[in-house]
Formats: sequence, structure tokens, C-alpha cells
Amino acid sequence: MRAIAWESLWGRRWLGRLVSLLLIFAIVNLAINNVFGLIMGDSLDGIAAQMREARDVQGVIAVLGDPAHARTLAFAAVFNLLFSFLYTGLYSYSMAAATLKAVDGAYDMKGVFHSFRIPIGVWWQAVLTCLVTYWPLIAYCAFLWGLDEFAGLRVSLSGAGCGSMMVGVLCLVRFYRFRMAWFVKAKNEDFGAAKCLLESARITHGAKLRNLAFDCSYWATFLVVAALAFLFLFAAGASGVGTRFFGMLVLGFAIIAAGVFAKLYMNVGQAVFYRELEVEKNEKKEFE
Repeated sequence: MRAIAWESLWGRRWLGRLVSLLLIFAIVNLAINNVFGLIMGDSLDGIAAQMREARDVQGVIAVLGDPAHARTLAFAAVFNLLFSFLYTGLYSYSMAAATLKAVDGAYDMKGVFHSFRIPIGVWWQAVLTCLVTYWPLIAYCAFLWGLDEFAGLRVSLSGAGCGSMMVGVLCLVRFYRFRMAWFVKAKNEDFGAAKCLLESARITHGAKLRNLAFDCSYWATFLVVAALAFLFLFAAGASGVGTRFFGMLVLGFAIIAAGVFAKLYMNVGQAVFYRELEVEKNEKKEFE
């Protein structure tokens, strides 16, 4: 499968198109952050300045406890959360559509940006995907908070660690169960969010461990990125201002380039995995 992903990136020349897609969404993200800064920047800067002037923890609590400040922070949190899910939905749909095209051998970007025509739909799918994937973690954190706040009990460090490990494994399983939902949405634009998640659960049944193993097969790619990061830190501590600056500049660019390639390589690999699962499940359905 990784060989097919490699061929899709290089043989079919989709690497440049996918990098362009990343740049487009980087601009979209920058625009959203600028809008957020224009709307909330001055208010948040004022609150931050008052918090810096506070002499102790009680002073900071008094600043945060001000009703006007509390409303500002609540609005900022909701605004940021809403737009974060919107960006996630737009990006995830477009990346899934583009990588499927790369795997299928298409040479155009038609349909890749259809997510901008259904912003509410992709926003809701991003929200629902997050909730159904990470609800065990949300419930566990709420349980620990409630135990401390209302019952006055504290969980031991070992107990909290064991619980966190179990919740982490459960969230990992659910992550791989619903991982194909965006590919389903890209292929079937008329599907609702719940239907995409159910279809992802259907085609990944019995294949979640295989998907995890497939992700782990990229260890060499990410080892290169880690090695470049280590060299970057080494260059940052090198003697000589000129050598240090040049080394950090070159290695910084190399890390970004390698990280982008590793991300796209893995995304295309997931598209290949989705296509294989789709074929397997359809053949099994016809056989039955």
C-alpha cells in the first residue's frame, strides 16, 4: 500500500497539488486567525495586561472573575471553538477528496473544494466526529472533576494513571473506527455526518489493528523527520553566529519540507487503505 501511495505522489505528480492544497488552507487558517484577532484582540490584550499587573494568584482570580472579562473570555472560547471545527471540516474533506483523486489516478482538482459549498455539513461532521471519538476522555475528565468537586474525594496517582491508560486505549480504538468518515464524505457528498460515521465503522470492522500496523510502517519516514529535528537542535547550539544561523535556516526548511512530505505520504496511504477496505467489504457483501 505504501508503494501505491508513493506512486500516487511521484508517478502521478500529485505531490505539488497536495502541497498547494496545504498552502491554501494555511492561508485560510491565517485569515480566520486575523478575523479573530480583529474582533477579540484588544479585549484579550487588555485582560492579559491586567493579569500581568496582578501581584498574586488572588489578583489573577479577581481579574478573571470580573463579569465583563468572563463574558469576553467565554465568547472568545466559543468563537475559537466554532471556527476550529469549521477549519477542521473544510480541511479534512478537501484532503480526503484530493488524496482519493491521487490514488484513483485523476489529474484534476475538480470537487476537492466542494466543502466550501457545505460549510455547515462539514462543521457538524467535525463536531460529531470529535464527540463520538473522544467522549470517553470527556466523560473521564468530568468524572474526576465531579469526584473532587462534589464528593471531596481524590483518586490516587496510580488509579488515575490506570484509568487514563484505559481511556486512551478506548479513544484509540474509536479513532481508528471513525477514521474513514471523511473519505466516505468525500465520495458521497449527500451523506450526512452520522451516516458517514456509521459507514466508517462498518468498513473498518475487523481492520482497526491492521490500520494501526499500517501507520506504524511509516516509522522510517518519521525517523528521518526526528533526525532532522535533532540536527536542528544541534545546529542551534553550534558555535559561531553565522554557522548557527545558516544551519538553523537550512535545517528548519528541511524539517518543514520533510514533515509536510511525511504528512502527505501518510494521508495518501490512508486513501489507499480506504480503497482496499471498500473493495474487501463490498466483495464480502456480494458473497453473502
